[in-house]
Amino acid sequence: MVRRLFVSLASLFCLASILLVTFVLYDSPISRPLFPTPSWARPKPANTDNGAAEKVAPNQGLQHVATAHPSTQSPEAQSSQADAKLETPSASPSRVSSVAPSQSPSAAPSATPVKNKPFGPLATDGSIQVYLTETGGSHDEVSAAFIHAFGTVGKVQLQSFLLLQRYGIKEIVQDFNLSSPLPPAKDPGKFRPALLERTPHILIFTTCELDTEKYHEELDQLLEEGHTYLFCVFHHAEKWSGPKYSNWLKPWVEARKISFVALSPHTGHFMEMNSLSAWDLPVNPAILSLTPIFPVKLLEEPDSTRAHTDLDFALQGDYDPKRRDYATIFKHLSQFLSRGDDDNSGGGAGSESEGEDENANKSELKLHLLGHGPHPDVPSTLTSNVAFDERLNYTAFYSILSRTFALLPAFADDDYLDRKASSSVPAALIAGTPIVATKDILNAYSYMRSKWVWFQKQGETDMEVVGRVLSMTREERLEKMKVVREARDQIISDNTKKVTKWVNSALGAIKT
Repeated sequence: MVRRLFVSLASLFCLASILLVTFVLYDSPISRPLFPTPSWARPKPANTDNGAAEKVAPNQGLQHVATAHPSTQSPEAQSSQADAKLETPSASPSRVSSVAPSQSPSAAPSATPVKNKPFGPLATDGSIQVYLTETGGSHDEVSAAFIHAFGTVGKVQLQSFLLLQRYGIKEIVQDFNLSSPLPPAKDPGKFRPALLERTPHILIFTTCELDTEKYHEELDQLLEEGHTYLFCVFHHAEKWSGPKYSNWLKPWVEARKISFVALSPHTGHFMEMNSLSAWDLPVNPAILSLTPIFPVKLLEEPDSTRAHTDLDFALQGDYDPKRRDYATIFKHLSQFLSRGDDDNSGGGAGSESEGEDENANKSELKLHLLGHGPHPDVPSTLTSNVAFDERLNYTAFYSILSRTFALLPAFADDDYLDRKASSSVPAALIAGTPIVATKDILNAYSYMRSKWVWFQKQGETDMEVVGRVLSMTREERLEKMKVVREARDQIISDNTKKVTKWVNSALGAIKT
């Protein structure tokens, strides 16, 4: 009997010991179970920031929880994260619950990051807001052409963001007669703050290769908000086939909110056939073309009152002798001057070439080399007939060019006939000077007409064309210059009409 009582007391002591240990190990044996509930069985906490629980799909793992919104990231970052998702096995519920508090959605800061702040409202006064950017600092003439073409459209209010305004282009642009006063250009760093104040209906990337790279985050947000149409002016059509620009701009093409703008029809054709064709687009991209010219108040327009207006001709471009055979050029110039001396020496009847201007004093013939770089050696007999015109502002450059009867272009290579646009062709138009053009040049720059140029026949050199033109009468040369100036004025007017159609079409493609 005593033994049974002793065993019962020992059992009670053991039970009391177990209960004591349990009390020490756990806060309360009543409120907390002896074995804690597994993490996968616990209810998810409410999101105290938004007042609602964040929904996490059961097949999404750590990458999903920690990833920022795609609109705050570059395309490369989005692509690498997408690849990581594909390579990471689906996480179990317990893995999702093991995310550190700093990574969980409920731990995200409640304040909206500045990068994700919505852009400003659209204008409500009936105006068409246009933002134009140029972040490369080298395409002054292109920026000026697009400022004029878009700025002369009715109701357009244009703000530019330009890295540089070189060689007096600012003063030329200030003389434009636009639909609304043009405010001073802003630094490209002011672009995002301007977007936060007001969203533009239209955005023009004047150097789209660089502007897209600089502002690709802004592009993501603009596309998401859906109130802006993009005109992408490209310069190197051969650089667009890779994934770099495709990642940034393919969504714009698919949304039909972008037009690519060529500076000549031939670069637009190359862009379509050789570059954008590699993007695997579900829709055809819009590819447009604009002749990049604008009005300039020249210092002195050529006219019939100046005795030797038509006895200057010009070459434009780098003075590099690899780009030009100066020995042959100077040889031809000497021959032209010698022929002039013979013609003015009283050689009697028949000494004049048929149709040649008997009043022209060929000794006043002058070659203007408009460019930069080390000077080529000029024969001592020609120093008064060769002028190096360099370090000029744009007004002086176009003014000198306007007083020449011909411009000889100096294309660095054949790329300017299929994938790049030369500045020489529009420069000749702006100045009102006929350019010497081959059939290939006319085919590439198809906005030109044969009656506006001195046509270079097959097998003929450009200097031989100059000699042929010098054999014409002075009136014939001046008449050709007049035709080119009239064509220039018509193209500038047509640019405004063309862009007006573009703007109306763009406004129909966005949310207003």
